[in-house]
Amino acid sequence: MIKMFVKILLLSLLMSWGIPGVQGQEVILYGDDEYPPYSYVENGIQKGIYSDILRKLDEQLPGYQLTLKALPWKRGLRMLQRGQIAFLYPPYKRPKERPYMDYSLPILHEQLALFCRKDTLLTSDSHFPEDFKGLSVGESLGFSMGNKIYKARDLGLIMLSSAKGTLANLERLLSNNLDCYVNDRLSILYELNLLKERGVYNGNEIVETIPLSSEYGYLGVTKKGDNFPYLSDFLKTFNAEIKRFKDKGEIEKIVNSYMKNIKR
Repeated sequence: MIKMFVKILLLSLLMSWGIPGVQGQEVILYGDDEYPPYSYVENGIQKGIYSDILRKLDEQLPGYQLTLKALPWKRGLRMLQRGQIAFLYPPYKRPKERPYMDYSLPILHEQLALFCRKDTLLTSDSHFPEDFKGLSVGESLGFSMGNKIYKARDLGLIMLSSAKGTLANLERLLSNNLDCYVNDRLSILYELNLLKERGVYNGNEIVETIPLSSEYGYLGVTKKGDNFPYLSDFLKTFNAEIKRFKDKGEIEKIVNSYMKNIKR
């Protein structure tokens, strides 16, 4: 009887300590609070394409229970760097800029593109950076838009400024405070569609010009994982399920469900 009690007690302790692989280990994944349609908060609930993928994935992860929470992007990066949180989604892979971060397998393909005011006369046939000289370009605060944009800024060819989120930048574009805005193509189209539905955008003032680069979104992982003993095992399990999801076309289904709601 005593031996049985000791075994039960030890098992209970193991479960409470969160040893990897134990059924029900909670894993908190923090996502950007203002990056629709990928990751955003609505009525206090974390939503978006990545959030839907992660919730679907949660059904298939043995031994883990995922909880999704939101953070302002720059705060999330700082907390990940300090080891205050274990995971943050969905960063692009920037090992030189963010040496404090490891990455999961790539989750989702994104396309960075430049959208500009129609009166700039820029089109899909324009060339970057030659045709964009002297223009003001917006970017989302805390996001890394890639070497092409930053090289053009450093050479003095464009003026780059930041605002929090896609909506704020599009509002600056519509009020003539920016000439162009760079971000993920789908994110921009999604917000423009919402602005049209609200009657504050006529659908003609902003044009899509050129793609800049292809990127992948990841689950970012802190390198200061001492407070998260399950981190390594969870990441291995997570990567295996992401690969399986891709092979089955599950991620594509989720993306397509958002795409069909965007009117051009």
